[in-house]
Amino acid sequence: MNRGVFLSVPGPALEPFRAVQDFVDRLVGGTLNRSSGRVPHVTLIYYGEVERLDSLNGVVTNFTQTLRGDRPFSTTGFKVFRKDDGGRVLALEVDRPHWLDDYRKTLFERTGAFCTARQFPTWEPHLTLGTTPAGVDVDGLTVPEHLHLAGWVNGLELHVKGRDPLRCAFRP
Repeated sequence: MNRGVFLSVPGPALEPFRAVQDFVDRLVGGTLNRSSGRVPHVTLIYYGEVERLDSLNGVVTNFTQTLRGDRPFSTTGFKVFRKDDGGRVLALEVDRPHWLDDYRKTLFERTGAFCTARQFPTWEPHLTLGTTPAGVDVDGLTVPEHLHLAGWVNGLELHVKGRDPLRCAFRP
């Protein structure tokens, strides 16, 4: 059984992403837990536990082979989500171009049978920077525009807890 499986769009380069994490960590007094934001990505679908990982990877690979060229990627703001334990998830909001919604919808139609995890009723694309424990004041936090991130997407990644992501590149 493969645990913690999710499909993502790779995020921007690691160095500028880390710079934003460092900035936010200073704002929250050094309490930012970066474990959920180690690798910049935008989760498209969280599957949970998957038995037939090879089959899921095959569907994703076949889909990406139908795509050509790079797609633009950018962040537009700062977002805070409340965790069940009272802590907070700190994230950068991601611009929501039509291709991102189209990919997610199509991939969920094709791979939903692999999904064992509860899905949120609305999908809010974001880059997780990290989390803070309960009690850390995050009200009014913002990230200046010069720290917003942009780049190009040229593939998808299938993540499995404890392994390197499986990369599925678009055709050039």
